[in-house]
Amino acid sequence: MQANILNAIVNIVENPMSELKTYYQNRNRANSMGGALEEYVKDIFANTISELDETKRLEILEQQ
Repeated sequence: MQANILNAIVNIVENPMSELKTYYQNRNRANSMGGALEEYVKDIFANTISELDETKRLEILEQQ
């Protein structure tokens, strides 16, 4: 599946995140707000926001 901006917008609307830094630090993926935002953008384009299995998430991101 090729990522596009419309799918990313749908993912943002369906999975709102108001506390990016806290969310991504709790998932041990980011050490700063910039890193949290970067991971969030990756997730909205790959539709992996709700993916808790880090290995599966990384596999999906590699396919993008």
